[in-house]
Amino acid sequence: VKAVTQRSLATGSANFRNVTVFYGTDRQRTGNADPAGFYLGDRGPLEFGTCEVTIPVSHQVGELETAGTFEKPDPEKHIILLSVTPMLKSDFASGLEAKVEADSAHEVLIFIHGYNVSFENAARRTAQMAADLRFDGAPVMYSWPSQASLSAYPVDEANIRWTVPHLQQFLDLVAERSGASRVHLIAHSMGNRAVSEVLLRYATVAGQNPGTAPQFNQIVLVAPDVDADVFRNEIAPRITSLGERITLYASANDKALKVSKGVHGHPRAGDLSAGVIITDNVEMIDASNVDTSLFSAIDLGHSYFAQQPTVIDDLSLLLKGKSPQQRRLTIRNSSGGVYWEVQPD
Repeated sequence: VKAVTQRSLATGSANFRNVTVFYGTDRQRTGNADPAGFYLGDRGPLEFGTCEVTIPVSHQVGELETAGTFEKPDPEKHIILLSVTPMLKSDFASGLEAKVEADSAHEVLIFIHGYNVSFENAARRTAQMAADLRFDGAPVMYSWPSQASLSAYPVDEANIRWTVPHLQQFLDLVAERSGASRVHLIAHSMGNRAVSEVLLRYATVAGQNPGTAPQFNQIVLVAPDVDADVFRNEIAPRITSLGERITLYASANDKALKVSKGVHGHPRAGDLSAGVIITDNVEMIDASNVDTSLFSAIDLGHSYFAQQPTVIDDLSLLLKGKSPQQRRLTIRNSSGGVYWEVQPD
């Protein structure tokens, strides 16, 4: 399938480089030739493909460099979604396998975004994370039909539940066909709801037919917009066998999750203002010490996992298989057990 390209850019420039992001999405195609508008918020069939995203050499860790309202996007200054190339399922699987085989680490990192995120920004964020995490493998994203609107929270809630079977199909494909020795999952915010549901389905399969469910390496749940009691009592106890390590990053300063608590009437798993969640075999990382005062107000201290160099560095070490004891974390004790704390720079 012919790629949809934003502009003709010299890929050989010394001032930026291209990152190939593999994707799965159940957003509906719009027919728009502009990559930024190729997929929007309507529901569609599960599709596969690749994106090309530019990363400037001047890129700063934790920044998602974006052109201003009246500024022309410049690949030497900004992270730009350059092209979108839809692919047949078989071609996608073959391409991903070839990428994994060519990389020394033979790894895949799958990112599942949260609420209020467009396809364009999901692709840009995935590329930024791959660059900042120094990930020597295949960056992959799954983009469900978020409306990319602050006012569309109820629609996003409906769509994150609707996307579950498609996400499961996508994870099945990557786990079975990529040839990766390690497959990592990072889910953010509302994206954790779909990931949790899929993991629960896998846990049921594993219980009925041991050894048949996909096994992941690092499962990372960041700022999960999931009911804290449901996570503690129903989700965490059942999913722990599906990954080498399951890590939950949370913060007491996540204003977005405080708003979600107000909407739902109960604390969220990623909000530590109501207390630390300690569960067996899920490592809790308290990121409350991270300074979000310089971040955009619209982020509400909710995207620290990709914005704060200290957290990014910890994630990088986590993906390399380092335990909390081997990372620059401080051990803390609560009445429920041990958790870990990120220290500010």
